[in-house]
Amino acid sequence: MRGLILAATFAGIGMVLGGVGTRAQEVPKMRVSGPFSHQNLSVYFVHGADAAGPVPLTLAEAMALGKAKLHETGNVNNLSIENTGPDEVFIQAGDIVKGGQQDRVLAVSMVLKPQSGKIDIASFCVEQGRWAKRGAEDVKQFASSQESLPSKAAKLAMASAVSPSSPVADSGVRMQSAGLGARIIDRQVAGQRSADVSQ
Repeated sequence: MRGLILAATFAGIGMVLGGVGTRAQEVPKMRVSGPFSHQNLSVYFVHGADAAGPVPLTLAEAMALGKAKLHETGNVNNLSIENTGPDEVFIQAGDIVKGGQQDRVLAVSMVLKPQSGKIDIASFCVEQGRWAKRGAEDVKQFASSQESLPSKAAKLAMASAVSPSSPVADSGVRMQSAGLGARIIDRQVAGQRSADVSQ
């Protein structure tokens, strides 16, 4: 069985590198590295040139450049986002956004097209105890997105929330976040207004 799997794997790699259905001069130069193995899993990497064209900005980059704006809607589980720039913006489920009435974690991954206009995006609470302005932040918009959910367990809790009104903090993430400052990011990040790690 193992021999059959290896033969199929190498046949597939040969098809990719051999350019089945295309002329040889059209096939980009690629190389294969590996295998990298752990227990019963082996992974081979196929390396080649980057694809032509622009690369989307991350949400953190777009917000820092003022090209993505995330608006408070007054609903814990729903925010409004818009891309005001000329580049696509990639949003990854688990991105934590700070500001508004309360810090949130975005629940879905998506690519925002340039000049997207306002689009609704699902979110969950990660900051229990605050529903008000914090310091000099704008209560109607979010200021930054520098952090993301740190663990697989936290992301699974977000993905398995029973209903859109179930905050992530009540889905098991609170237990994980108690020691997050010391264990994951190596600094204390909780603010005085709430005992959560997302500040």
